[in-house]
Amino acid sequence: MKTTDTFKLVKHEYSYGKSEWISAVLMHTVIIGCILLTMTIATEFNHACNDYMSMIYPDGYTFYLKGFEPEDSDWLEKRGFTDISVFSEGSGGMATIESIEKIWRYKFQALFSGRDLWNEDTDLMLEVILFGGIVFAAIAVILFIVMVNSNSNSFSMKLDERGRYIRMLRRLGATKRDCIRIFALFFMMRGLAVLVLSVCLNAVIICRINKYIADVMHIKTAFSVFKPTVIAAIAVLGVLMICLSFRRVWGQKNEL
Repeated sequence: MKTTDTFKLVKHEYSYGKSEWISAVLMHTVIIGCILLTMTIATEFNHACNDYMSMIYPDGYTFYLKGFEPEDSDWLEKRGFTDISVFSEGSGGMATIESIEKIWRYKFQALFSGRDLWNEDTDLMLEVILFGGIVFAAIAVILFIVMVNSNSNSFSMKLDERGRYIRMLRRLGATKRDCIRIFALFFMMRGLAVLVLSVCLNAVIICRINKYIADVMHIKTAFSVFKPTVIAAIAVLGVLMICLSFRRVWGQKNEL
């Protein structure tokens, strides 16, 4: 089958069952838009909280040191700590840092080496930051699973609905590969449209959130409207899961 014929048949699929694929596009746009939103917040939650807390701690954050030796000053300096004072024999000390965006990374690195960084005034807020990031990331994972299951159901419904049409194509000389290519391309093009629409939806929501933060909360921070790394990761994972799910569903229909 020629490539032009394949695209003509794909175009024909879009003219058939419009209500089904339009509703699927709208639903998946909302789901992926929410995934982008939650992943953006999860990856930038530390930054937003740091901007808020910097108004309370304009001179930086002082952490108490436990288990650090004087020779560990280089370890602290490489991570942005200043005003370092480490007492002898690991008895304690203090150090100041301007930003807490990566403080949990530093705290875990210290804990894994038998040391600790702590501050009674900020530790509760740091726990909120960690919990918030985990919650938003977990929501994104759950939504991604929902999207995969929804796509699988969509594939199954489509192939059930078009089973007679597929058998007709086979009788007319189309190979199994040709039939797979038609419907795989149909779902891929639909998925591309969903991704573009979801990016636009996420951008609109993020702009509204940034405006609310600036106008109401008076915090000088802003979440990224467009995060290429997050979008690329979701696109790659989405394509991979669509291919695996489509192949599984097609196999269940005894067409492979």
